Amino acid sequence: MLLLLLALVSVQTEQCGLCHPEERVEFEASIHSQELIQCSDCHGGNPESVNVDDAHKGGFRDLKRREDIPGRCASCHSDPQRMRVYNLPTDQYALYKISHHGIALAGGNTGAAVCTDCHGTHRILQPTDPESQVYVQNIPAMCGKCHVGSAEAALGKHKSNPLQDYLTSVHGRELLENGNTKAPDCSKCHGIHGATPPGVGDVSRICGNCHTAALRAFRESPHAAAMMEAGIPECIACHENHATESSDFHDLAEICLDCHKLDSSQLATGKKMEVLFSGAQEEVDRAREVIEEAQSIPLFVEDHYARLEQAQTYLLEAQPAVHSVSSSEVERFTQAARSLGEDIEAEIEGELAELRIRRLGLVVFWFYLLLTIWILYRFRQNALKEKE
Repeated sequence: MLLLLLALVSVQTEQCGLCHPEERVEFEASIHSQELIQCSDCHGGNPESVNVDDAHKGGFRDLKRREDIPGRCASCHSDPQRMRVYNLPTDQYALYKISHHGIALAGGNTGAAVCTDCHGTHRILQPTDPESQVYVQNIPAMCGKCHVGSAEAALGKHKSNPLQDYLTSVHGRELLENGNTKAPDCSKCHGIHGATPPGVGDVSRICGNCHTAALRAFRESPHAAAMMEAGIPECIACHENHATESSDFHDLAEICLDCHKLDSSQLATGKKMEVLFSGAQEEVDRAREVIEEAQSIPLFVEDHYARLEQAQTYLLEAQPAVHSVSSSEVERFTQAARSLGEDIEAEIEGELAELRIRRLGLVVFWFYLLLTIWILYRFRQNALKEKE
């Protein structure tokens, strides 16, 4: 407690905010301020002086040179002893130096990203804070401040706008519209401090961090070795990079035509897989319609819904199997889905037929019952007339 009080007193003796009030307000909201870091820890100088000249003596660092910033941040963040209590990694600076950003900065490009471009200058917030620039849902916009495409397109690095492509992609919509913070943002594919575009041979590994079944199937396919040899970046050859879209597998043949000829066996395989998917999906959709019709009667359909979900699961398992480029492997799952759909339809049709028979029997029963009552009524009426 005594050490904390002494530290608070020490913080209050820093006079930097007298001349830099805006910076002081920003800093007080930062995680550094909460951890009792002071202005002089980064800037040096004599923070107790109210005289500008005296304050800027004693090893003062204005940190206006962007190339000085990473090393200054690393003076704490690369120190295992200091970072131990926060359980923070201490390799960020080493990773930064081998990143595209660090290499560009070392090569004299002072426009390359440094720590403050991503984390902020004085108002540095924790990554879990929704107001932080590096909060997962803010990362695309943060990276997009530089990677908007125009300058990079001029250098031949991008043919389109990476940020705009990402915003319209399945990943972008899942993260920003649906709020799924597990969806990929820029850093999950490119890295954080070691940010670097993945090369040939690395793309599938990166995508495979999430799409494990697809990666396993891809590695067993003829595409894996052929793409590596040809220098084609695996997954993005079919799925794009930033403008990634989920496939409904109704356009497999069209995708195959990007590389294979119209009369090729590869295109024939693509068409076969497309037909397998379409047929199975249509059967599952018909089964769903039949279940909904039966439910409206109503019939008990909970068991049928459970089996329908199993059929849908088989269809989902068939999707990564496509990456094996094996129609027999795809057929294993699509046939299972199709069979379940057909079984559901047949069973419900049997239940409906039984219900129709029971209803017909009930109609006949009531007909004869009412006929009997009418006959008895007529008989009684005739008997009463005879007595009269």
